[in-house]
Amino acid sequence: MKRFIVLLAATLALTRCAPAAAIELHRGVGLHGMMNWAERAEGSAIYADEPFSGEQFDIPDEILANVAKAGFDFIRLTVDPGPFLYFKGAKRDALDDALAANVRRLSGYGLAVVVDLHPNRQIDRFKPEAIVADEHGGLFDRYVALAGRTAKLLAGLKSERLAFELLNEPQIGYTDQQIEQWNRMQKRLHAAVRENAPDLPIIVTGGRSGGTGGLFDLDPAPFNDGNTLFSFHYYRPHTFTHQGVKSDFSSIRHLRYFSYVPYPAASGSPEAVWQGIKLAIDADNSLSPGARHEMVTASRKALGDYFASGLDRSVIDADFDEVLDWARANGVDPHNIFIGEFGVTRSYGDFAGADPLSRGAWLKDVTEAAAQRGYSWAYWSVLGFGEFSLMDRYGSNDLHAPTLQALGLKP
Repeated sequence: MKRFIVLLAATLALTRCAPAAAIELHRGVGLHGMMNWAERAEGSAIYADEPFSGEQFDIPDEILANVAKAGFDFIRLTVDPGPFLYFKGAKRDALDDALAANVRRLSGYGLAVVVDLHPNRQIDRFKPEAIVADEHGGLFDRYVALAGRTAKLLAGLKSERLAFELLNEPQIGYTDQQIEQWNRMQKRLHAAVRENAPDLPIIVTGGRSGGTGGLFDLDPAPFNDGNTLFSFHYYRPHTFTHQGVKSDFSSIRHLRYFSYVPYPAASGSPEAVWQGIKLAIDADNSLSPGARHEMVTASRKALGDYFASGLDRSVIDADFDEVLDWARANGVDPHNIFIGEFGVTRSYGDFAGADPLSRGAWLKDVTEAAAQRGYSWAYWSVLGFGEFSLMDRYGSNDLHAPTLQALGLKP
């Protein structure tokens, strides 16, 4: 009760006294299908001449209308920088035209837009690690130029409901040297944007894939101009949020066998969950005996650690309070804290992820905790990978009502 009263007082204080945020954002959702995972040239390992032209990039009007109707107030539009870095001349100009047209289209639904430079691993030379590999290399120099050019384009749209995110989940910042390096690199990006668009709201992020640890490593002083937001992504812990995801990253590969992991952790039976995981591992005929043993060992440890963590609302509150403490210590307005991504898999179709009650409870706790501290958030995502999708079912333009309800929106 005491914690609730203190938090309520802090919330009221934020409401009454906080200065205006860099941009008015509250409840958003990522859109990963409009300008990402570009078309590749037939028989080639490089982009097609019109990389974002095709049915898969044409988001139906009904979906966008449903997003606005549900009560989302902004879209976080992911943009693969690869084609923008690759093409020159008229083809490069056409990409700017496409981006501007898409921003105008989204704005037409009454939605603010965050343009998020969001590299992927589709083309090796433009993968996230390559972009930040060399502070003084040609690719990063070109990326800085891209940021400046894009900022000028966005400023020309003359919208007060538009922000620019410099880089999604930076793959850097895992050592003290890299922390300093990323701070310098992001300063260059921020300066390039400010030079070309002095009034454009900017979103910066820490290293270490953009989590809270990276945010705490970030020196906000060079960016804290009142028109910059500070981002972190929240998928804590992956054992819950990424259950069922078929990733080849070694750190989470075992999670493809996980499903129905409960939230709060104390609400379920470790043994019952383990039996389901063990059945899934046993059923995977592609595993060698050694790999099977490795998956069993990794899965047992991850599940044990999860239940031992006692994950519940108090853990989320503690995480978000750490961010609030960081903001206050550095003179950052909490309304300029931006949760750029969060989400949890769901079970539908042939995909087994979180159970509906646990998933809904986690989403509700995260969004309520964010709102109480003044943070804006963007759920991941409208489309993209199916297990995180906001869509009701495959082939439908309707949004998933239980997810909307958990997010505090209109089903």
